[in-house]
Amino acid sequence: MKPSVIALLAIGLVGSGVSGGLLATQYRPVLEGDAGIWWTPESSPLTLDQTADDFRLYIDKESLQAHLVRGSLTGLGREGLAFSVEPKDVAVRINNWNSVKAAFLEASLYPAFGLGASLSCLLIGIVAAFQRPAPVLQGQASRRR
Repeated sequence: MKPSVIALLAIGLVGSGVSGGLLATQYRPVLEGDAGIWWTPESSPLTLDQTADDFRLYIDKESLQAHLVRGSLTGLGREGLAFSVEPKDVAVRINNWNSVKAAFLEASLYPAFGLGASLSCLLIGIVAAFQRPAPVLQGQASRRR
Protein backbone atom coordinates (compact mmCIF):
# COMPACT_ATOMS: atom_id res chain seq x y z
CA MET A 1 0.00 0.00 0.00
CA LYS A 2 1.12 3.51 -0.73
CA PRO A 3 2.13 5.73 2.21
CA SER A 4 -0.59 8.23 1.29
CA VAL A 5 -3.26 5.52 1.62
CA ILE A 6 -1.86 4.45 4.98
CA ALA A 7 -1.91 8.09 6.12
CA LEU A 8 -5.55 8.49 5.06
CA LEU A 9 -6.52 5.32 6.90
CA ALA A 10 -4.62 6.39 10.04
CA ILE A 11 -6.13 9.89 10.01
CA GLY A 12 -9.57 8.40 9.44
CA LEU A 13 -9.29 5.84 12.23
CA VAL A 14 -7.73 8.09 14.87
CA GLY A 15 -9.80 11.13 13.91
CA SER A 16 -13.06 9.17 13.93
CA GLY A 17 -12.37 7.84 17.41
CA VAL A 18 -11.32 11.18 18.87
CA SER A 19 -13.94 13.31 17.11
CA GLY A 20 -16.67 10.74 17.70
CA GLY A 21 -15.88 10.64 21.41
CA LEU A 22 -15.87 14.42 21.68
CA LEU A 23 -19.13 14.65 19.75
CA ALA A 24 -20.75 12.07 22.02
CA THR A 25 -19.69 13.93 25.17
CA GLN A 26 -21.00 17.25 23.82
CA TYR A 27 -24.24 15.91 22.29
CA ARG A 28 -25.31 13.44 24.98
CA PRO A 29 -26.43 16.11 27.50
CA VAL A 30 -28.73 17.56 24.83
CA LEU A 31 -30.51 14.22 24.48
CA GLU A 32 -30.47 13.07 28.10
CA GLY A 33 -30.05 16.31 30.05
CA ASP A 34 -32.28 17.16 32.98
CA ALA A 35 -34.29 20.20 31.90
CA GLY A 36 -35.55 20.72 35.45
CA ILE A 37 -32.25 21.82 37.00
CA TRP A 38 -31.71 24.97 34.95
CA TRP A 39 -34.27 27.22 36.64
CA THR A 40 -33.39 30.66 37.98
CA PRO A 41 -32.62 30.16 41.70
CA GLU A 42 -35.51 30.65 44.11
CA SER A 43 -33.31 32.90 46.21
CA SER A 44 -32.81 35.38 43.35
CA PRO A 45 -35.89 35.56 41.13
CA LEU A 46 -36.03 38.06 38.29
CA THR A 47 -38.28 41.09 37.93
CA LEU A 48 -40.75 41.49 35.08
CA ASP A 49 -38.51 44.14 33.52
CA GLN A 50 -35.55 41.73 33.47
CA THR A 51 -37.60 39.13 31.61
CA ALA A 52 -39.35 41.45 29.16
CA ASP A 53 -37.27 40.11 26.25
CA ASP A 54 -38.02 36.47 27.09
CA PHE A 55 -41.81 36.46 27.35
CA ARG A 56 -44.93 38.58 27.82
CA LEU A 57 -47.85 37.58 29.99
CA TYR A 58 -51.30 38.88 29.06
CA ILE A 59 -54.44 39.05 31.16
CA ASP A 60 -57.63 39.87 29.26
CA LYS A 61 -55.60 41.00 26.19
CA GLU A 62 -53.52 43.45 28.25
CA SER A 63 -49.93 42.87 29.36
CA LEU A 64 -49.23 42.12 32.99
CA GLN A 65 -46.90 45.14 33.12
CA ALA A 66 -49.74 47.43 32.00
CA HIS A 67 -52.06 45.97 34.66
CA LEU A 68 -49.41 46.54 37.33
CA VAL A 69 -48.83 50.15 36.27
CA ARG A 70 -52.57 50.83 36.31
CA GLY A 71 -53.07 49.00 39.60
CA SER A 72 -55.91 46.92 38.19
CA LEU A 73 -54.84 43.61 39.77
CA THR A 74 -55.95 42.50 43.19
CA GLY A 75 -54.43 39.68 45.19
CA LEU A 76 -55.53 37.76 48.24
CA GLY A 77 -52.94 37.69 51.04
CA ARG A 78 -52.17 34.83 53.41
CA GLU A 79 -54.42 36.36 56.04
CA GLY A 80 -57.28 36.47 53.56
CA LEU A 81 -57.11 40.24 53.03
CA ALA A 82 -57.25 41.71 49.53
CA PHE A 83 -54.40 43.94 48.35
CA SER A 84 -53.44 45.76 45.16
CA VAL A 85 -50.71 43.84 43.31
CA GLU A 86 -47.63 45.98 42.64
CA PRO A 87 -44.56 45.25 40.48
CA LYS A 88 -42.51 44.40 43.61
CA ASP A 89 -45.00 41.61 44.39
CA VAL A 90 -44.29 39.80 41.11
CA ALA A 91 -41.22 37.56 40.77
CA VAL A 92 -40.23 35.46 37.78
CA ARG A 93 -38.18 32.28 37.53
CA ILE A 94 -37.10 31.15 34.07
CA ASN A 95 -35.96 27.74 32.90
CA ASN A 96 -32.66 28.36 31.10
CA TRP A 97 -32.51 24.86 29.56
CA ASN A 98 -32.96 26.18 26.02
CA SER A 99 -29.90 28.44 26.23
CA VAL A 100 -27.85 25.70 27.93
CA LYS A 101 -28.90 23.22 25.24
CA ALA A 102 -27.96 25.73 22.54
CA ALA A 103 -24.50 26.09 24.11
CA PHE A 104 -24.03 22.29 24.09
CA LEU A 105 -25.13 22.12 20.45
CA GLU A 106 -22.81 24.96 19.48
CA ALA A 107 -19.90 23.22 21.18
CA SER A 108 -20.69 20.00 19.30
CA LEU A 109 -20.29 21.61 15.87
CA TYR A 110 -16.48 21.34 15.79
CA PRO A 111 -16.33 17.66 16.77
CA ALA A 112 -19.11 16.95 14.24
CA PHE A 113 -17.07 18.62 11.51
CA GLY A 114 -13.97 16.68 12.61
CA LEU A 115 -15.92 13.42 12.58
CA GLY A 116 -17.19 14.10 9.07
CA ALA A 117 -13.69 14.92 7.80
CA SER A 118 -12.22 11.86 9.53
CA LEU A 119 -14.87 9.54 8.13
CA SER A 120 -14.24 10.99 4.68
CA CYS A 121 -10.51 10.27 5.01
CA LEU A 122 -11.29 6.76 6.23
CA LEU A 123 -13.66 6.09 3.34
CA ILE A 124 -11.22 7.43 0.75
CA GLY A 125 -8.43 5.36 2.34
CA ILE A 126 -10.54 2.18 2.26
CA VAL A 127 -11.50 2.73 -1.37
CA ALA A 128 -7.86 3.43 -2.29
CA ALA A 129 -6.63 0.37 -0.37
CA PHE A 130 -8.93 -1.99 -2.23
CA GLN A 131 -8.46 -0.37 -5.61
CA ARG A 132 -6.70 -2.67 -8.05
CA PRO A 133 -3.83 -1.24 -10.04
CA ALA A 134 -4.56 -0.72 -13.71
CA PRO A 135 -3.19 -3.55 -15.88
CA VAL A 136 -0.07 -2.65 -17.79
CA LEU A 137 -0.27 -3.41 -21.49
CA GLN A 138 2.83 -4.56 -23.35
CA GLY A 139 3.06 -1.41 -25.44
CA GLN A 140 2.95 0.75 -22.34
CA ALA A 141 5.56 -1.35 -20.54
CA SER A 142 8.17 -0.76 -23.24
CA ARG A 143 7.56 3.01 -23.16
CA ARG A 144 8.15 3.20 -19.42
CA ARG A 145 11.63 1.74 -19.69
